[in-house]
Amino acid sequence: MLTIVNGLLVISGIVASIYLVMGGVRYIMSQGEEGETEKAKNTILYAIIGLIVIALSAAIVNFIIGTVAVS
Repeated sequence: MLTIVNGLLVISGIVASIYLVMGGVRYIMSQGEEGETEKAKNTILYAIIGLIVIALSAAIVNFIIGTVAVS
C-alpha cells in the first residue's frame, strides 16, 4: 500500500516539476507581453503550490500509515 501511494506521489511530483519548467520556458518566451507573462507566472505559482501540497500529503500519508502499521 505504502509503495503504491509513494509511487503516485513521485509521479505527481514529476508532473508538477514539468509544469514548473514549462512555466519558466513560457516566461522566457513571453518577450515582455503582459498577458503571456502573467500566464507564465500563474503556471509557475500553481506548480510550486502543487509541489508543496504533494510534499505535505506525502508526509501526512507516511505518518498515518506508519502509525497504523505500528499499532
